[in-house]
Amino acid sequence: MLRGLLGYKQIYHFLKLRHWVDYGIKKLNWKKKLAVPFRSSDTPTERSEFGMPDTAIMLTILSYYY
Repeated sequence: MLRGLLGYKQIYHFLKLRHWVDYGIKKLNWKKKLAVPFRSSDTPTERSEFGMPDTAIMLTILSYYY
């Protein structure tokens, strides 16, 4: 997976995104602990998720890292 992320330069795109501004984990009573896109700083979009599973997984890992 890491080879694919580096080969297609997706990891560079993920690292350019700003945590709690472009993506993050909802803090409300939310059962799934996945990263979601944000509209602006600290305001997640309602009922929205990332379309690609590898994007959701990588940004979730980065969210827990931060």
